[in-house]
Formats: sequence, structure tokens, C-alpha cells
Amino acid sequence: MSFPFAGMPGFQSYLSTVDPNKMRADLPSWPADPTDITAFADIARTAGHIEHALVFYRYALDQFENDPSKIAADTNLTGAYYIYGKTLLETGRPVDAIHPLSKAAKLSPKDAATWFVLASAYVLVGRLEEAHGCMARAVSLEGVDMQQDAAFFRKIRGHFTGLEEELRRQGRAGFLDDPADASR
Repeated sequence: MSFPFAGMPGFQSYLSTVDPNKMRADLPSWPADPTDITAFADIARTAGHIEHALVFYRYALDQFENDPSKIAADTNLTGAYYIYGKTLLETGRPVDAIHPLSKAAKLSPKDAATWFVLASAYVLVGRLEEAHGCMARAVSLEGVDMQQDAAFFRKIRGHFTGLEEELRRQGRAGFLDDPADASR
């Protein structure tokens, strides 16, 4: 079978008209490997088709997980896990975000941004010990883009309502402070 669209304009039109669940059912018939599907996910995410992007990411990552030989051949796997997890977190699904973010951290243990976003997911589900460990790991690594991370942090900070008091009780009152403040 071929793709249900032709070229980029056709892909954009396809995303605008197809239900993500129908797309999920059709993906196995597409002549694309997981790397291609990840590229489709990136395009869909950039275009604002978040639910479609999540379907693409999950399908591609399932293909990688079901065929470990594909993992060695793909250098974008860590990025796919990271973006998938971060997108889940941004859309209010922190429980679902933990698995892909943990995979990304395992595949790229020196990436501070991954540890930072994973810490955020753990905070949102109330797993504060894991969150503290991930945040400590993120801070210990070089290469943290404080502007980018601070913008992300501000975007999801509203989800932390109710956890601040618990953090104060545990003596971690500064845990939810804006990370941009640390760089000033």
C-alpha cells in the first residue's frame, strides 16, 4: 500500500481530516520505517496536530521496541522518546510521560534537559523522591539551556498546584522555583 497523501501539502491536508484513531489503525500498511514515522511525528507536532504526533511517536517507538535491531540503526531514538514524553507531559499526561522520558534518560544519561523534564513528570505524579534525584542529576550536568528549560517549566508549573505545600513540609521549598532564577 502507499501513503494516503502525496507530498507535504497532502500530508497537511491528511492531518486536518483524519481521526487519530483511524490513522493509528492504518499505520501498519504505510511503506515507512520507524525513522520515517518519527519524522512524520515531528512535522505533525510542529504543525499543531498534537494527537496525531503522539500516535506517530507511539507507533514508531513500538516498532523500535519490537525489533531491537532497529535501535542500533537509529540515532534519533533518544530524541523520539524525549519529544514523545515531553509532549505527553505538556498535554497533561505525566503518568504516561514517565516511561518514554525514562527510556530517553537511559539512552542518553548525560542529557540534562531529559533529566529536568523527567523530574517534572515525577513531581506532577507526586513521586517526589524520584523527582528530586532527577533534578539533582539535571543540575549536575553541563549543557542546561536555562532559557529553554525555564520556558518549559513555566508552561507546566500550573500543574504543580497542591504539591508546593508538600514540598515545603519535606524541606524542599525551592524545588518548584523557576530555574531561570538560578542563572541570575
